[in-house]
Amino acid sequence: MAAFVNHIEEEEEEIVRPVANFSPSLWGDRFLSFPIDNHVAQKYAQEIEALKEETRSMLLAITGRKLVEKLNFIDVIERLGIAYHYEKEIDDILYGIYNENANFEGDDYFFSKFQDGNGNFKVSRSSDDDVLGFLSLYEASHVRTHGEDILENALNFSTTHLESTAPHLNSPLKEQVTHALEQSLHKGIPRVETRFFISSIYEKDELKNDALLRFAKLDFNLLQMLHKQELAEMKELVRSYNVEAKWFIEGHMPSVSEYLSNALVTSTYYLVTTAAYLGMKSATEQDFEWLSTNPKILEANVTFCRVIDDIATYEVEKGRGQISTGIECYMRDYGVSTEEAMNKFQEMGETAWKDANEGILRPVPVSTEILTRILNLVRIIDVTYKHNQDGYTHPEKVLKPHIIALLVNSIAI
Repeated sequence: MAAFVNHIEEEEEEIVRPVANFSPSLWGDRFLSFPIDNHVAQKYAQEIEALKEETRSMLLAITGRKLVEKLNFIDVIERLGIAYHYEKEIDDILYGIYNENANFEGDDYFFSKFQDGNGNFKVSRSSDDDVLGFLSLYEASHVRTHGEDILENALNFSTTHLESTAPHLNSPLKEQVTHALEQSLHKGIPRVETRFFISSIYEKDELKNDALLRFAKLDFNLLQMLHKQELAEMKELVRSYNVEAKWFIEGHMPSVSEYLSNALVTSTYYLVTTAAYLGMKSATEQDFEWLSTNPKILEANVTFCRVIDDIATYEVEKGRGQISTGIECYMRDYGVSTEEAMNKFQEMGETAWKDANEGILRPVPVSTEILTRILNLVRIIDVTYKHNQDGYTHPEKVLKPHIIALLVNSIAI
């Protein structure tokens, strides 16, 4: 028996666990506290209310205008990140547009200006309007679902055209096209895209509406203050968990007062209470029942997260000596090369995106808010692992600029 125990102990001593080798925190204690300036916040809120009503008047005034003017105005306030103030008004306008144009054939109506008589995509002009048209075609192609061959062709064609045109464009259209080729709007993180559009595109637009621009800046900064406060609460929770982990590792027995002080945070009861009230407002029993059926959009979300992560982390995990990775399993089961396995996983990711798009476009028994939350996770993964970079393990290049834009630097007013 003793010999058996010694043998087990020797085997355990030989076990070498792979080291994750995560980068140290980029932020230190930056987000642990954020003293909000109530005077500034109140000033912003008051001005926002006035601008909100002014924008509502502009939105209602477009009812009698041409179709393209209606859609362009809605597109601008969507991209500026202020459309959430006008969900009903926008829905009414879009519903009216649909009723007025219920008989047109969608594909033919939209794609005809880009196609010749044989249905092939063509380039006829090189004006800014033409470039914006192809940019719209490019963005629309990222919302494609299964079997939409026109949009598949549109993506390839518009990408090639925009890549060749971008170097010759003037600012801010050049920046807009270059950014879109790097990160499509549909697959981007909404608030990141809002920040970019406000500061890098709309502010430089000669035809910008100054009231809309100021509204967007104030609204972004006010929301950023609230997000910083929320993040401070979460960073405090993480720190308290680390304290408990340290106690466990070091075998430390804290005093009762020390324990309770930390445990009140790690219990998360105050967060649960807050979340419960929020949940009562946004989620229903029907929503939870639908989620429990594992709908296709949710499955697509999980699939995309898994395969894109596997592609980006494969080389690092292989270097650690891990053999039970998705890529390795696929190579073994199907007898293919690393490149072929990578391509297959990339294909699975594209399929998952189409499933997700299909899930948000088809009628479902839940609110758009629920669907958007699922879609946003796919977007975060898409951005975090873009170009097969592991932005989660090494956020310096990928995520750091986004976090600075969202949670560190406010927009100059």
